[in-house]
Amino acid sequence: MIQKLKRRFVLMTMGLLLITGICIFSVLYFMMVHSTVSAQQTTLRTIIESGGSCIRGENTPGRTNPEPKKPDADQGEIKHPAKPQDTEKDGGFLREFGLGGEPELKNAAAILYDSTGNITRIISSLKEETTPRSETEPALLQLIAAGTQEGTVTLSGVSYRYKNESGEDGGILALVSRTAELNTLRRLRRSALFTGAGGMALLFCISLLLARWATDPIREAWEKQRRFVADASHELRTPLTVITANLDAAVAEPEATVGSQKKWLDHIRSETERMKRLTEALLCLARMDAEKADEKNRQSTVPHSVFNLSDLAEGVCLSFEPACYEADKTYSVDIEPELYLDGSEDELRQLILILLDNALKNTPQGGCIHFSLKGEGRILTLACQNTGSIPEGELEKIFERFYRSDSSRSRGTGGFGLGLAIAKDIAGRQGGTIRAENTRDHRALFTVRLPRADKSKKGNAFS
Repeated sequence: MIQKLKRRFVLMTMGLLLITGICIFSVLYFMMVHSTVSAQQTTLRTIIESGGSCIRGENTPGRTNPEPKKPDADQGEIKHPAKPQDTEKDGGFLREFGLGGEPELKNAAAILYDSTGNITRIISSLKEETTPRSETEPALLQLIAAGTQEGTVTLSGVSYRYKNESGEDGGILALVSRTAELNTLRRLRRSALFTGAGGMALLFCISLLLARWATDPIREAWEKQRRFVADASHELRTPLTVITANLDAAVAEPEATVGSQKKWLDHIRSETERMKRLTEALLCLARMDAEKADEKNRQSTVPHSVFNLSDLAEGVCLSFEPACYEADKTYSVDIEPELYLDGSEDELRQLILILLDNALKNTPQGGCIHFSLKGEGRILTLACQNTGSIPEGELEKIFERFYRSDSSRSRGTGGFGLGLAIAKDIAGRQGGTIRAENTRDHRALFTVRLPRADKSKKGNAFS
């Protein structure tokens, strides 16, 4: 499922980027076309307004260049007329289309014709060998006869843009070569193709990394859910197997009395109680997850008030003294009086019970358990430590659901690996934090830090 989600993410990302790139290129391309067409339209208007005199270096049929004037004997050195500046050096592409400085038009022509449509003069800077008059004149006559005002035409394989303006005494047909325009657009398309292909390849790699980064939380949540279901199934299957085996043993002796079957019935009761505790823990986690998903709902369904946390802790700790005495474990308590907390009494009682129960289960015989509650400014520090350190690699994992140091899942302690996970959720819901560490004297220490409440607000209840 994660791979399918990742592929869908990549496809959606690439599709959006492709559509965006095409739109941007299309806008730029049509802006370039419009700019080029506007420049050529300006050139055509310039040719028509000047009657073709703006065309430089014209190659006019029937015109011969005059012989250079010989100097008189009394004249000195011959003075050559000033040559117009090179278009490529001054004005470049713009001068080629008559858009910069004095027009010096190249690759253009002006065809003058009379009222009958016959060509009277051709002023051209086009090379004769490129567009011979014998080939182009019939096409020009047809174009003049058609009376079309402007458009494009192909003469001898070369594309031109033209503008035709006529009157009673005749008219003028202006032509400008589109070779430079088409070459520019062709280069633009080629550049866009290669740049787009390279960009899409790079964006594809980036989108793969982004897809992996975006789906990592989903993958982790999916893995946790899968592991949670597997662990819950394992914990439920074990007591069900024991209950089934004991029922089979009891049913095997139909004539036996209830008293004689007490051993099997006690086993069934024990496993039933174990399943009950597991179900209650799972329901508690499910309720916390649901309320965590909806912050407003959490605040409205979890009642809280300002209460004396010191009195609550003393009562819970007192109930653990017999269990510690029977297990031959030293038990000590240090609680500062009159410490108040704004929170849920039931959840704080459950949190303390979880920490003490965890310490009792993991402290070896003859070990020590110490519980303390102190106030430090606006912070309440609740600490529970016991003999026996936690492996360094497990300090962060012990708050995961169903995690236990014993990978074989020994049933000796009777735990499910859910207690500390519930404790972490409770601490977070009360606005605090919980952490586990090892002390220098090789003891496990669990520390809960909670915000302290003002005593004057005692009794104010909220829900």
